[in-house]
Amino acid sequence: MYLLLYNLFLRLYVGVAKLMAFRNAKAAAWVAGRKHTVRDLQHWKKSNSKPVIWIHAASLGEFEQGKPIIEAIRQQHPNYAILISFFSPSGLEPSKHYPHADNICFLPMDGKKTASTFIDIVEPSLAIFIKYEFWYYYLTALHSRKIPTLLIAAIFRKDQPFFKWYGQLHRKMLQTYSAIFVQNENSLTLLHEAGYTGEAMISGDSRFDRVAAIATQFSPLSIIENFIQDRTTLVAGSTWPKDHILLQEMVQEFPDTCFIIAPHHVDASSIQTACKQIPEAVLYADAEKGKTGRVLLIDRIGLLTKLYHYADITWIGGGFDKDGVHNVLEAAVYHKPVLFGPVYHKYAEAIELIEAGGAIVMHDGATSKERLKALLSDVSERKMIGEKAGNYVASKKGATERIIHWIQLNRLLTN
Repeated sequence: MYLLLYNLFLRLYVGVAKLMAFRNAKAAAWVAGRKHTVRDLQHWKKSNSKPVIWIHAASLGEFEQGKPIIEAIRQQHPNYAILISFFSPSGLEPSKHYPHADNICFLPMDGKKTASTFIDIVEPSLAIFIKYEFWYYYLTALHSRKIPTLLIAAIFRKDQPFFKWYGQLHRKMLQTYSAIFVQNENSLTLLHEAGYTGEAMISGDSRFDRVAAIATQFSPLSIIENFIQDRTTLVAGSTWPKDHILLQEMVQEFPDTCFIIAPHHVDASSIQTACKQIPEAVLYADAEKGKTGRVLLIDRIGLLTKLYHYADITWIGGGFDKDGVHNVLEAAVYHKPVLFGPVYHKYAEAIELIEAGGAIVMHDGATSKERLKALLSDVSERKMIGEKAGNYVASKKGATERIIHWIQLNRLLTN
């Protein structure tokens, strides 16, 4: 019964994606990207003589989480080829030139035949899934072939199907993993409650290793330095229109402060909307030509993790929208105080950062002004909160080392 419903879901998903492809660029990329996956993999496999490690990420966020493990494997086991697959175009497109992978592809939609074909071509010595993604036919095909399969950086919540009366198929998928590495104690407890009988352990979250590595590799941005000069600066990252409304109030309230705002979406329409919301903003493209001002709007991707380095105070977007706050760790790693909106409860790191004293929650315009005014006027308070944020990140590092150690201890990679 549950498998029948799952197959129906697969068919519906593909059908809807094909219909939406006519008017939605992301859906079109999802469909088009899978047309030649099998052919391209067959061609690549013929020219590749190394054993393969297959690593799968749903999208860009999961991929970023997996990078420390991927790069550690690449460094310690250079005799293996690394294949990375994505479910979403938003993961594959920005990552297709990632230098530590031998091949990057879309994952063909799950199905008995497609999963079997994919695994027969790739013949992975080890499969690693990052955080989410439970595809029944892929997992059962790996399990039946006795291919070691790991789930890393997993996090479980009571509201997921594994813990519901209708979650039989999901619980069955859990059993296909050779080992599951979870982020916290609560996830480990839930995993055992779901009846998982394989090896399970708390490894922590590899994103802490990732942001720490990015911070140590920092290189200066002369455009940003010239724009800021010597002014106290707030850097707002991954912002949305609701953030921009409040940020415009802050711009008007604090005329001596420099603001750098990096919207979550940087397509032309989103940037145009942001410019209307924050009329004083200078685009980064114009700052490159020498234009100056007090508010800089970043109209390109790839700069955010460096921008936080220049902040005296950071603002993380998304906390005023239903999906919640974005990545707080990218800012906290630089020992900066972190501000965000009230929607954060799905994210353990945001909760823990508040508890550690490194983050402040803003509920509306009035509290935002009050909090920001206090931080701008009190340098020692600002530094104290920032230190707590940075120390929190430092205390959580080590997931990569634990996972790699387990792989080596169990001799999963012997070439």
